[in-house]
Amino acid sequence: MKKKLSLTGLIDLDASTIEVGRLLAADYLAIGTLSSYDQEILTFESYGATTEKLTASITGDIRLANTTTGVVERAASFAVSHEEVLLGMKTPNQAQILRTLLEKAFQNALPELLKAEAQKEAE
Repeated sequence: MKKKLSLTGLIDLDASTIEVGRLLAADYLAIGTLSSYDQEILTFESYGATTEKLTASITGDIRLANTTTGVVERAASFAVSHEEVLLGMKTPNQAQILRTLLEKAFQNALPELLKAEAQKEAE
């Protein structure tokens, strides 16, 4: 909770970022920061067959910034993980794993940010 509060109210958007939001006709822009990325592959052998299990995780935060003022009005932290069984000679697709993790992060954090913003505007 302390981190959420410390990230709000910051004016940390440069002019080009604000301009992108305006060109998109967006009132707000969601900006994310990754703090960590971890990946581990565990190998299991049974009856002469080898199976690998990949576990990957990321942590970070997402900020909701007003494109008119450049002020970060809401922030949320996230920690998400993804597991995948690698069968046979399959090698992990790093880009797809990161994309999956980022999708999970946004799916978890954005509804919280938007709900808080809607409540603020209703007041």
